[in-house]
Amino acid sequence: MLYLGSPTSQLEIAAIFAGRRYQLGLSSRAADDLSGCQEGWVAKVECGVKSIGPMSFQAIAGALGLRWVVHDGRLHLFADDEALPAMTRRLRGSCRSRPVKSRVLLLLSSAA
Repeated sequence: MLYLGSPTSQLEIAAIFAGRRYQLGLSSRAADDLSGCQEGWVAKVECGVKSIGPMSFQAIAGALGLRWVVHDGRLHLFADDEALPAMTRRLRGSCRSRPVKSRVLLLLSSAA
């Protein structure tokens, strides 16, 4: 299990989601399908157009094999490859495009 950070804003959570999705080689459309979210939802969350609610957080995090713990009032996110759903494992690496530079990716790189 790999510790990904303790995000304090929606944009930081979105950056962790985007980073994990890129790490798994999944398109945002595949992440939509895997999480059960409507088409385009993951992309909108990642670019800050949509807010992450409790249901979408759990659905997207679960599809990406992320675990979370709330300790001392702070959210902590972990990547757990053993927690990846079977369908995510099957689609892993299916996206061959390279991520575009965006404010989410810039935030992710500055958080590391």
